Amino acid sequence: MRRGVVEDGAKMVLLLGLIEESVAIGDKVVVFSQSLLTLSLIEKFLQQRYLPENCSSKNDIRNFFNGETNPMQSGQGPSSPEYPAPNKQRIKWTKNKHYFRLDGSTNSQDRERLIRQFNKKGESALVFLISTRAG
Repeated sequence: MRRGVVEDGAKMVLLLGLIEESVAIGDKVVVFSQSLLTLSLIEKFLQQRYLPENCSSKNDIRNFFNGETNPMQSGQGPSSPEYPAPNKQRIKWTKNKHYFRLDGSTNSQDRERLIRQFNKKGESALVFLISTRAG
């Protein structure tokens, strides 16, 4: 077991695969955890990976969620999240842009704003990480 290597953690590989496949078909994902350490680890691994190819820009994401782009119907799946496609600039997951995190340190005004923003149609946030102990 190597520290910090996602492939050594079967549960993390499964979770990241579920996130990437869900995003690739147009779903948003909410992940609940009691462990802040686990949420931080998920964040760390997300930030090291690339967004699925069909979600590289806010316009791509907006078009995707409006049904204008669907890689599963066109037969194009996302390329490997660890490595960008040749000659195509890829974007890595970014906090408060592509995913949100809500935990005990998030104040009540920010909680409401994050929830509204995540639920807004066409929003670029695709994943919401939530601590069940946030209160």
